[in-house]
Amino acid sequence: MTQSLTLVSVMSFDPSVRLIKKDQNVYSSTGKNIQVDNVMIQWLVSQAEKNNSHKCRICLHHKKGSAVQEMVIAYKKGVRLPIHRQLGKHVSYSILAGELELNLYDDFGELKECIPMSFDGETGVRLCRLDASSFRNMTVKSDVVVFHEVANGPFNELDTEWLQK
Repeated sequence: MTQSLTLVSVMSFDPSVRLIKKDQNVYSSTGKNIQVDNVMIQWLVSQAEKNNSHKCRICLHHKKGSAVQEMVIAYKKGVRLPIHRQLGKHVSYSILAGELELNLYDDFGELKECIPMSFDGETGVRLCRLDASSFRNMTVKSDVVVFHEVANGPFNELDTEWLQK
């Protein structure tokens, strides 16, 4: 089946930034250099508010096979993320707006650690790097959270293990 892609031009962004809509909540950047400003963050939040999943992401990397997987992601409060991990990987999260809790679990699904993260830095950390082989998920604490996620690639969906609780 051929997937139809839509090229999106966001007028308030830098004119050189173009996004390709991959699906309801995923866009991919076509530019080599991209700057994330408040206008882009607000656009991302507006897209998360419009769709049924209440989330939206812009992939800054160009292919699933890229050595570095980099995304800017918006989640509205109430988004439920399954507990998951990727063996042999690392992942970093940097908060750009809002607050979340990064939850770490043992192999049996028991909560081991809860890391509060916030943009203001007063109620939590702003950046966290993890061994992605730890089971984890997030809880959105503010109305919406926007964060930058960086992981080593390449991305392969089969590398993700979902915890069955």
